[in-house]
Amino acid sequence: MQEPKKNARIVAAITLDGAARATLATAARLAGDDGRISVLHVVGGEREVREETEEVAASVAVATERLQRLLRLEIGDASNPMWGRIDAQIGVGDPGDQIVQLAIDEEADFIVVGTHDARGLERLAFGSVSSAVMKRAPCSVLVVRDADYEGLEKSAVVEPPLEAGQPAMTTAPSPPVRRRERRFSTYSANVVPTGIPRREVR
Repeated sequence: MQEPKKNARIVAAITLDGAARATLATAARLAGDDGRISVLHVVGGEREVREETEEVAASVAVATERLQRLLRLEIGDASNPMWGRIDAQIGVGDPGDQIVQLAIDEEADFIVVGTHDARGLERLAFGSVSSAVMKRAPCSVLVVRDADYEGLEKSAVVEPPLEAGQPAMTTAPSPPVRRRERRFSTYSANVVPTGIPRREVR
């Protein structure tokens, strides 16, 4: 991960679930001791919201309360100096649009996008959001997810290492390698590479 930049401005786009902790922690590391973090959660899904309906207002109210509770849980009480360098916002509408626009408004140095714990179509939707952000963002984008290696196999290790103190080499499947026969090209056109007609070459 990149080193903290002095006075960095970070946009942390989070989901209100267990994955938010990793997103906030990553944003805090990027911000360092003097950077600012703008936390964003978006309601409304991928649809365009043109007016403030009761449904939208209710969703915003619920999300605001949950986001406040989450930040208090992760940051702690008012004695934490992080409170002076963080602000939280609720966006309404398309998440990709909201994330990119906030980054533009804040002139952000980094966008940190968190995953969520969903599966299937919801995870696919998140993939489209992160992809849209990476394509349109005016700054670097970091996608955060919890490490999960369950069910995955490591590359085969050659034992022992070639020399004591050196890392072991790894092997990966590859097709057999054949030596290619040396061939001279057969030039069959009416001109040789000089462009002079063959019949005029002496």
